[in-house]
Amino acid sequence: MNVPFELLSCIASELGSNDLANFRLANRACANAAVSLIPRHGISVLNTSRDIKELQDVLQHPGIANNVKNLRVFHVQWPVCSRQEWETHHLLFGGNGRLQHQFPSTTSVRQLSDKAFAAYQEHISEQESRRYFDEVSALYDIFSLLPNLTSIQVSNMHEYLWNPKSNRRYYKLQQSIWLSPFYSSDVTRTV
Repeated sequence: MNVPFELLSCIASELGSNDLANFRLANRACANAAVSLIPRHGISVLNTSRDIKELQDVLQHPGIANNVKNLRVFHVQWPVCSRQEWETHHLLFGGNGRLQHQFPSTTSVRQLSDKAFAAYQEHISEQESRRYFDEVSALYDIFSLLPNLTSIQVSNMHEYLWNPKSNRRYYKLQQSIWLSPFYSSDVTRTV
């Protein structure tokens, strides 16, 4: 592709965050042109061990880390429950009817729900194994990688509970474990 870098940068600067992410996937030239624009609206992270680790990995790229000015940490807390409680939980993503009506055969329902419950158990296990000092250390590492950080916002996931597709990481996790988090306005555990 022989498109000048400046032209690719101009195109990238006009894109929203979802389109920018897709633009970067086109080829290496597009990825290089867009890398400094990724954090222009700030970076958001779920307060989960997996998301924190992924953020640390992303921030190893200086083109991204040097351009982050705003960081938003979303506090999330999932209910801990048994298989039976999980299957009938009121926060089951897609509703409780998902287990009976979405799939044509009972075998596929059972296989998919087994997979989702295993992902849920793994997620809960990861969250329960978190240690305070490890979390503080991880956040310190993140902050040290962000030389131009001007603001940090800690909030709950309230705005995404009714429209989960607007936050890709949250939606992906929700699709995997089939459960939505509790809504809590108390973010002191995250802070």
